[in-house]
Amino acid sequence: MKTFQLNQKQIHVLQKIHTARRRLLLGTLAISPLSLLGLTRTHTRDLPDVFIAFHVILYAAILSVLYYLYIKKVKPIARDIEGRSGIWVDLVITRKNEFPTVGRYY
Repeated sequence: MKTFQLNQKQIHVLQKIHTARRRLLLGTLAISPLSLLGLTRTHTRDLPDVFIAFHVILYAAILSVLYYLYIKKVKPIARDIEGRSGIWVDLVITRKNEFPTVGRYY
């Protein structure tokens, strides 16, 4: 794997992306207990066990998705910022498509 050193402009852009993604995940984490809001009724004994289990499973699913997104989307950017390096990825274009109006390829 080829790596390269990031310049200050690239680091600044990565810091903005990292901050935005982190805020989004932390905000979602802060409001995720709302999935348990249905359990706060005064007569929870009257609720069926399936209803309680659904809310607990929903909350666990939300937490696991947030953890997965943190590991896949936020953590690598933080590592790139700390190490001040990026990974060079070579891409191969398998087919070209043409914009019909301008006659250019993308």
